[in-house]
Amino acid sequence: MREKRSTQVSHARILRDLRNYDRTRQLMEKRGIYLGLPSTQVKADEMSAKFAKATEDAKKYAEQHELERTVTHMVNNLMATKPEEPTAHMLRWLLTTCSADQLKAAPVKIARDLPPAKHVTRPEERTLEMYEKLNSLPTRSATSIYRALDGESSLSARRHDELDRWKSAQVNFVQCKWIMELPAHLQPFPTRRNWFPAFIEDCLVLPTMAEPSTAAKLTAEFVGTFLLIFTVGCNVLGGSATWAGVSIAFVLMVAIYALGGISGANFNPAVSVTLGISKAMGGPGLDWKTVGLYAGVQSAAGIAAAICYTLLFGKSFNLAPAKGFSWYHAGLCEMLYTFMLTFVVMNVAAAKKNVSEKNQYYGMAIAFTVLAGAYGAGAVSGGCFNPAVALGIDVSSAGVGFGWCVPYILFELLGSAMAAALFKVVRPEDFGGEKSQATELVSEFLGTYMLVLTVGLNVLGSSKAAAFSIASSLTSMIYALGDVSGAHFNPAVTMAIFASGRCPELTPAKAGTYAGVQIAGGIAAALTYAFIYQGRTFGLGPVGTSTWAAVSVAEIVFTFVLAYVVLSVAVSERTKASHLFGLVIGSCVTVGGFAIGGISGGSLNPAVSFGIAAANVLNGGLFFKALIYTVLELVGGVAAAGIFKFTHEAPSRQIPRLRTMALRAALVALVSAVAAAEKYAVIAAGSSGFMNYRHQADACHAYQLMLQSGVPADNIILMMQDDVANSSENPFPGQLFNKPGENPPDVYKGCKVDYSGDIVTGKLFMDVLTGNTEGAKGKVLKSGASVTVFVNFVDHGGPGIVAFPNGPVLTVKELSQTLKTMQSKQMFKQMVFYMEACESGSMFPDLKADSKILAVTASNADESSWGTYCGDSAMVKGKNVGSCLGDLFSVNWMQDDDLGKFKSESFRSQISKVTKLTDKSHVCSFGDKSFEDEKIGSVETTSLSVSPSDAAQGAVDARDIYVTQAMWAWQHAADWESKQKAWKRLVGIMKDQEADEALFAGMAAAACADVNPELLIQCQKKILSELMEMTHMDCHHELAHAVHEKCPASDYHNSAGGWNGFNMKFARVLLNLCESQGVLGKSTTQLVDLVHERCAKAALGRAETQIVV
Repeated sequence: MREKRSTQVSHARILRDLRNYDRTRQLMEKRGIYLGLPSTQVKADEMSAKFAKATEDAKKYAEQHELERTVTHMVNNLMATKPEEPTAHMLRWLLTTCSADQLKAAPVKIARDLPPAKHVTRPEERTLEMYEKLNSLPTRSATSIYRALDGESSLSARRHDELDRWKSAQVNFVQCKWIMELPAHLQPFPTRRNWFPAFIEDCLVLPTMAEPSTAAKLTAEFVGTFLLIFTVGCNVLGGSATWAGVSIAFVLMVAIYALGGISGANFNPAVSVTLGISKAMGGPGLDWKTVGLYAGVQSAAGIAAAICYTLLFGKSFNLAPAKGFSWYHAGLCEMLYTFMLTFVVMNVAAAKKNVSEKNQYYGMAIAFTVLAGAYGAGAVSGGCFNPAVALGIDVSSAGVGFGWCVPYILFELLGSAMAAALFKVVRPEDFGGEKSQATELVSEFLGTYMLVLTVGLNVLGSSKAAAFSIASSLTSMIYALGDVSGAHFNPAVTMAIFASGRCPELTPAKAGTYAGVQIAGGIAAALTYAFIYQGRTFGLGPVGTSTWAAVSVAEIVFTFVLAYVVLSVAVSERTKASHLFGLVIGSCVTVGGFAIGGISGGSLNPAVSFGIAAANVLNGGLFFKALIYTVLELVGGVAAAGIFKFTHEAPSRQIPRLRTMALRAALVALVSAVAAAEKYAVIAAGSSGFMNYRHQADACHAYQLMLQSGVPADNIILMMQDDVANSSENPFPGQLFNKPGENPPDVYKGCKVDYSGDIVTGKLFMDVLTGNTEGAKGKVLKSGASVTVFVNFVDHGGPGIVAFPNGPVLTVKELSQTLKTMQSKQMFKQMVFYMEACESGSMFPDLKADSKILAVTASNADESSWGTYCGDSAMVKGKNVGSCLGDLFSVNWMQDDDLGKFKSESFRSQISKVTKLTDKSHVCSFGDKSFEDEKIGSVETTSLSVSPSDAAQGAVDARDIYVTQAMWAWQHAADWESKQKAWKRLVGIMKDQEADEALFAGMAAAACADVNPELLIQCQKKILSELMEMTHMDCHHELAHAVHEKCPASDYHNSAGGWNGFNMKFARVLLNLCESQGVLGKSTTQLVDLVHERCAKAALGRAETQIVV
């Protein structure tokens, strides 16, 4: 009898676990595309078959009393059937490595599921004790882990067999996978506690690999430095004069890409010192202990490599300045190009913005500084730029002289200190400061200085790869400073960008300042190379037998090429090269240098021309030649702007014009049907918090459009929390953007908010609409029977409710009564109501056909609305805003504010078009459609095509926005502190959402508890999933307010009371409870009491299970 009962209990437990697993799997598949999982979905029938097979297998194992392996077998079965399918990928993804520190993120939860220790009273201490024990194990094999957790107890033969199977994997403790390998009763998240969701929450650190050990980092530094210096020696001793610089630079590049993820790929004590200084000043970098270890290993690698190439060739070479140069000439070259190298490293590989965006050009940018310096300064100092190189060379040639490494190293370290200091100047935000115009000007000076210095050193040193070296210096500095000042480094480029009109922030004054600083940088660099070469200079003018006419054509044409490519790959949204822009622009100098170097010298840059001419004046040269070159180069820049506007700008205006006509048309629908009628507008954003950025951006955009459509500012009433524009999370303080781009309009500028902060409630909204001056202590609607009113509401919603940042939700009962009051007071002739919210189609159930109110909603009564321009699509002026910029429906009707180019079109046509454009949800219209055929504005109807809007890019279901934004923030966090903060938010959001699901499922279960047992499951399913027709508005209103008052608020959803943007979808449960009162045998009062009871339990449970992260 006991045997039979045990089997029955086992079956029940397994089926429960399988249900939990299936629910979690569905959640994973639903959210997978946003969390980086494969976008393809397994067909439903295939998954059903697999699940059924897993269920049968589980029953079979239960009958054999193999309960401890049931869940593991089920997961393995799904992974083994077709490992290439998405489900298997998801499971593998969940099992990727995470560190012990990351597992410690939830110590209380882990400890509660462990066997208690008699001498420990606090669960956190128990957790730490367990980690100390496990981390002390010599092998950390599965067997050792099992023994450690089992208290060294004896193992049965069956368990030994299982452990033999686990041993082969040698599961390391720092892997999340070990949790699944343990038997059920020892798992930190056992099946009785729904282990799989907990496993996801506490081990979802997927893209982050375990931190490499110190030994691994030092080994990587040794290998990379050794390869670099060994290549230096082989090139010098092998006589590779022409291609030595390329070989050395490229070995550095491949080593950086190969080992950067292990140690950071410093390979140079000067780089490590720069990182140390930056860290000491409060910026990104390395602690001094790591700097010391790295520098020691790099120096040892340098000596080892030098000894190896000496043994290979049977000879060595000495370190010293080139003939005719003194120690200070060589030292200056070493300092300047070590500065350039370390400065580029800091900007492309350490700057927080570049780290968070994970650029792919960092290795190339760093290596190209070596190309620039090797051919430029190599003829003076030999071109070390690395204390490990200098030391290795000097030690290997100690037999013929030793000591030059000392001044070399001192100058190189001085260059690294300069790099750290100037890195702080150009990246003040990395040190807690703010960017200013002075930052941009320093950036332009530095970039131009290094470019012109490289030009002069290559020419005076008779470099065989001058064009390549000069182009490399430009490429590296563009990558380093492109996101600081735009990296023009050339007045002709600045002129081209200004003339293109694509960069409005580049005002005439700013363009002139840029040009002046660039010319100053060029002159300073020219005087520097003249000093290094002891007064030697060179002049401008036709080369050889070339004429001034040939010079004119050459400079104009190839400056045109350079400026046109800059506009195309760095300015145009259509042809922008996100990672290759620096290489492409630099290549233009290579092209021009080789093509016309024998004609005009290939200046292509007024700063270069001014610098060359200014230095040559010292030797009697004529400065006016610089003016001639400058005029030619500016002509080339302006010509590039003109052609660019024709090839890039015209199509970008005309093609989207055809595609976005319908978007504008919907915008015009907001204007009065009667041109002479007075107009009023009420606009409300019902949310708060930076994660709801899009709602306040939508509202301010609507405000701007009302002004442009002729509604007087005094007749527009705007209410919103107004806490986003000046949020500390906003990368553009005091600004809001409703669409991405290099120069989108700031919709917050001039946006006059009438009601903000804690007073923004649903009651205020109703008072404003009904003209109740006693309730609203400010502007209210004072409209009359001849007035057209536009109302725009933007926020979260659910069946029969919409949210406000403060106070209870606005229910369908309240909104319906408000509209009826407005009708009875004859406050409008016609009213258009646009509502952007999930399930917004449920808010107008009794709007009559003769009401003179036309309501248009973003979704029907049973679906979410969508946010847009989210994640990687939220780029504004080169920065990611970190939140969705708009809502799809709202962006679609507000996409373009050009109202002056349209002919007449009807409401019906506009609603039809915006419905097609908003293809993620179903746009609905309600109420009086008698004026749909009236002309509502100017719309071009000729050849108008309707196609999906560009706004659909980056669109996310509004219910998933909190999770996806938190995941995006975690993936792109610039530092460990930010990553921890984002991780805490992500885990908190998922935990709160799971708690909300359980809360409303509990309401349904409690409500159905008294029905016929045979109908229990059907009752719960109906309450949870169906959406009944609303007839009991009073009951729904009472329950909605009960949830607000009694249910726990979410710390992560900016919620007012018990409702939040995620759980508002469960308002359907309340609606269904009210519509099922007869079946349930419960009155409204009893249902309110039930809600209070479940909310109280949820609040208690949430308080007890707070996650510590």
